[in-house]
Amino acid sequence: MKKLKKFLSIYGIVLICIFAALLIVGNYLANVYSPLISTFLNQETTKRVDADNADEVDTDYYTSSYSSQSELYAAEVDYAIRVQAEGSVLLQNNGSLPMASSGKITLLGSGCSQDAFIVCGGGSGSIDTSKTPSLKEVFEDNGYTVNSVMWDFYTSGAGKNTRDSNTVGEPAISNYTTTQTNSFSAYNDAAIVVIGRLGSEDADVQLTTTEDSSKHMLELSQNELDLIDLAIDNFDNVIVLLNTLNAIEVGPLLDRDVSVVWVCAGGQQGLQAIPGVLNGTYNPSGKLVDTYVYDNLSSPAMVNFGDFNYGNYDSTFGSQKYVIYQEGIYVGYKYYETRYEDKVLGTSGVGDYDYSSTVVYPYGYGLSYTTFSHSNMDVDEKNNSFEVSVTVTNTGSVAGKDVVEVYLQKPYTSGGTEVASVELVGYAKTSSLATGESETVTVSVSKEYLRSYNDSKDGVGGYEITAGDYYLSVGTDAHDALNNILAAKGKTVADGMTDDGDADFAEKININDKESETLTMRYEVGEDGEVITNQLQDIDVTTYDSSYTYLSRSNWTGTWPTVKTLNATAELIEAMSEYYPNIEDAEMPATEQDNGLGLVDMMGLDYDDDAWDDLLDQLSVSDMRYLVCNGAYGTVEIESISKNKVLDKDGPAGISATLIGGKGTFGYPVETLIAATWNLDLAEEMGTFVGEDALLAGVSGWYAPGLNMHRTPFSGRNFEYYSEDSFQSGAIGARVTAAAQEMGLYTYSKHFALNDQELNRQSVCVFSNEQAAREIYLRPFEMNVRDGGSHGIMVSMNRIGGSWTGAHKGLVTNILRGEWGFQGCVITDSSSIGNTQKGLYAGTDLWLGNGNGSFQDGWETDAGVVTMLRNACHNVLYAIANSNAMNGIAPGTLFISITPAWQIWLIVADVVLFAGCAAGIASIVIFGLIKPAKKSKKA
Repeated sequence: MKKLKKFLSIYGIVLICIFAALLIVGNYLANVYSPLISTFLNQETTKRVDADNADEVDTDYYTSSYSSQSELYAAEVDYAIRVQAEGSVLLQNNGSLPMASSGKITLLGSGCSQDAFIVCGGGSGSIDTSKTPSLKEVFEDNGYTVNSVMWDFYTSGAGKNTRDSNTVGEPAISNYTTTQTNSFSAYNDAAIVVIGRLGSEDADVQLTTTEDSSKHMLELSQNELDLIDLAIDNFDNVIVLLNTLNAIEVGPLLDRDVSVVWVCAGGQQGLQAIPGVLNGTYNPSGKLVDTYVYDNLSSPAMVNFGDFNYGNYDSTFGSQKYVIYQEGIYVGYKYYETRYEDKVLGTSGVGDYDYSSTVVYPYGYGLSYTTFSHSNMDVDEKNNSFEVSVTVTNTGSVAGKDVVEVYLQKPYTSGGTEVASVELVGYAKTSSLATGESETVTVSVSKEYLRSYNDSKDGVGGYEITAGDYYLSVGTDAHDALNNILAAKGKTVADGMTDDGDADFAEKININDKESETLTMRYEVGEDGEVITNQLQDIDVTTYDSSYTYLSRSNWTGTWPTVKTLNATAELIEAMSEYYPNIEDAEMPATEQDNGLGLVDMMGLDYDDDAWDDLLDQLSVSDMRYLVCNGAYGTVEIESISKNKVLDKDGPAGISATLIGGKGTFGYPVETLIAATWNLDLAEEMGTFVGEDALLAGVSGWYAPGLNMHRTPFSGRNFEYYSEDSFQSGAIGARVTAAAQEMGLYTYSKHFALNDQELNRQSVCVFSNEQAAREIYLRPFEMNVRDGGSHGIMVSMNRIGGSWTGAHKGLVTNILRGEWGFQGCVITDSSSIGNTQKGLYAGTDLWLGNGNGSFQDGWETDAGVVTMLRNACHNVLYAIANSNAMNGIAPGTLFISITPAWQIWLIVADVVLFAGCAAGIASIVIFGLIKPAKKSKKA
């Protein structure tokens, strides 16, 4: 008994010590993550001391255009409805659309219920859906009576959605009893079948499903096809609603008697427009931003999409995973249309390729409830552009909008620089045209888009514009535009074309040798005035294994991508390794000077203004590290320069509170739906609205827009990105960014760069030739900087070649800052990726995390490291100084660091808990060990 009591006493002391140790660890972590915790709890970390003349200064640098929050919300709801109305794409109309404006309808499909209908994606693109109405409610609000028997079946009965990452979730027809099927006759004005596919951050779309292992997630399951057939058997009017975030295979619907509308995901309130889209209140004018094909695995990019391991991997490598963009520039329609032209032209090596059995709907395709004619195409050449104009006339019976899509074809020589048969170079949307009304639309096409990147040019690479015949074409979609070019070349259906084109909508422009030389000289230089040369040869797989080839239209079958195991060379392994680069021969900058400046004094000053040096001289070395290493969802307070704490938020669908709490605002339609409107004015409106939201929520930085590519249909995050086309993505992103920054909200366009799959996204090494990297994957970011004036970039977590993107100097410094002229802050996607010193050397400025970073020993006295930190602070502070973070701050205002309330509570709790631990140990020692021992001696 005495031994047991002694054992329990010792055991109790051990438990208390473990508890105390956990408290110590908890306090350490709380200290490390204190900025993020303060952000999450929305607690102040500074005390503000206003200048004496603060009342005399107008500090409303950025102001709202709305008198109340409710007025703003109403405008945002209206905006979401307009995006849904203009972005919905009418793919197929069997005559059932537009449907009657009232009636008794049946909603079918497990995805129709409120819990299952998709209004956003997962992860940083998620939104607050607590105010989102159900599909049933929006139809009822628009005068329809909805079949309640089927609604209950999908909401709480056997048809309730069971979708997960591997399952479509549609119940088998055998689950439908006579109770359900007998209800059809009373609600038979129309059946609306909802087909849903969700997307999410951190997970790609599955290539197999547990529902049917022979199919992938982007195929229509047998249960879904059976349900559509059941609807056809029981209803005269059947409408299939594609509530999908990725391009799915809709070929099986072509020979079924249904109408098909893609509605994507309209955010908090966009689905209110769906009844109006179906009944003609809104005439759908959306166009596809992806090529829809019979088989999504037919894309050459799919050959190298997925999980690949180095053949010689060992634990010393920085990464085990890689993926090779062997398709080169032939992504999306740039593959499908280019191979089609080569088939028509009879090019050798084109292989057995049939466009009609490959492509269901081309890029840029979309129907309307009316019809349009194009006429009088004209190309007016200016010094730096071509002004392409065309007259659009509504030839149908109802009002509607049309899109003018302008495509370019460059000359191609077998074995030369790869070029696609058509590429989008401009577009514009008409106003709403009444029956018989016409509008002349003019689209400006920069001559810069005549250039192609040749990584062999002059031995160092660069952009060039070759001599030859170029074509500018207007088409209803990419395929129509190409057919117009083929018609101008004298080709017809007799040569294998799917349709005869119209040569009147293809303008040939011949550029001779002298003109090509002049234009090349004009467009071969960057914003820094230097000639652009290769910066990304280290991400080209042929640098490490010359047996690899990239897809070429000179021999489609002979260069088709293949899968083979890549072994990492010594150079590649070295690039993956962790080391600490430094600026050589740097001079230690001045620190802790008393120059009397605050960050607000920098507002509006040029990046190179001498006053910046005076401000930066006030920082201590510890200030610099604290600012740079603690950038999780905001930037920390810095007392020495009177910098207040600043809040940044996700994500591409608006300022969200779903990840780190705080104040969320309106949830917008996903980026893919915004792109499908083909309306740049609507894109600009989103930037303005999010800027308004930022003023309301006290947010100054926005982790958006997403500018990666729909390289394949299977990326789980495609909904966060605009399109499979780089020009369209860049044009929209630039408008969103420019409008948001006009409101004082700096944007961190993401994820820079080549981050086009979620699988292994934190470490995968991506390989691409430099032409594809620049023309496809970097172009949206380039346009966002050069046209949108972006002050923020978020580097991705993947590697390019062997280097983490944020540690690739060619990408972050030479291209982004040098060639494009970027001025602002480069933030990481996660502080856990890449060491700090390596990133700073490459040009990365801010770490999305908390802590002290990773530096070489003795870094505090190393002039090179401190200089890199100072440069990073300049970039971070420049973005903040030109934002709404300065609102309400007059020159002379001080911000003094204070202990937030939660830390005071933690200190009090620590005192109580540690005192309790000490008291507990003392009690156990006294009453469990000492006193029993004394009693034992007396006995």
